[in-house]
Amino acid sequence: MSFLTMCNRTCRIQAPNRVQDSMGGWVTTYATVILDVPCSLNPISAEQAVYYQSLRVKVTHVIWMPPQNAEIDETYRLLMENGELYAPSPASEAPMTGLKDVAGRRRIWEINVVRVK
Repeated sequence: MSFLTMCNRTCRIQAPNRVQDSMGGWVTTYATVILDVPCSLNPISAEQAVYYQSLRVKVTHVIWMPPQNAEIDETYRLLMENGELYAPSPASEAPMTGLKDVAGRRRIWEINVVRVK
């Protein structure tokens, strides 16, 4: 079975962009940098939840996706096709695991995320 057949969801990768508001202050908006990325979204296991709680790190889900032509850090957002919003956990606490070789077939990104909305 191909990894892409397990990707039953799609998401948009959004990068932060600081813009000036009408009062002269700064606000963060998000621009989509990559559309319709095939991915798989899964809640973390009970064992992982206990591990991350022991580190005092917020992680609710893991997202797997093929590598993209963009660097993703904790300032980015992942917007799922149904409107759910996820943010990568801060790299200093629960890093993007990065490229993994799954079943010897291909490399994928594994990103620990927190559900935002």
